[in-house]
Formats: sequence, structure tokens, C-alpha cells
Amino acid sequence: PGGDGLGLMHDLRDRDPGLAVVVATGHATVDTAIRALREGATGMLVKPFTAEELVQEVRRALAAAQMREDGAVRAEQHATPSERG
Repeated sequence: PGGDGLGLMHDLRDRDPGLAVVVATGHATVDTAIRALREGATGMLVKPFTAEELVQEVRRALAAAQMREDGAVRAEQHATPSERG
């Protein structure tokens, strides 16, 4: 209550940094979209949107999150013991 979508996104990502987040907004501007994506949104939808658009964007966001996770796993597998900490 009292917050905005980007604030909620930050709270959620603090709890789960790998979480795929799709921001839905009715007040989209280029600046808003850039800010959301820079601050960690995986995708963005402008209201009104169709169920098909929602499903497509969620699929894209999940695929992007999976690619990030896979990349992190590969990096960890190839890291030297001192790099792993």
C-alpha cells in the first residue's frame, strides 16, 4: 500500500534476486520503460493488453531469467577455487 510497481519489484527482487518480473503499466512513457528495465524488470506491458500478450511476455521473461541462471551456473563451474570464494 502506498507504493508503486517499481517499489514492489525492488521488494520482490530483494527476496529473490533471480525472480523474473514483468511490469504492467497504464502510464507508459519511454522514460518509464527505460527506468523499469534498468532497475531490473525482465519485461513490460502497457495496459490494456490481451491475455495472449501477457502470456508471450511472461514466457519471454521466464526464458530470460533461465538464460541468466544458466550463465551464472556456467560461470561458477568454470571459476577457479579462489574465484568461487
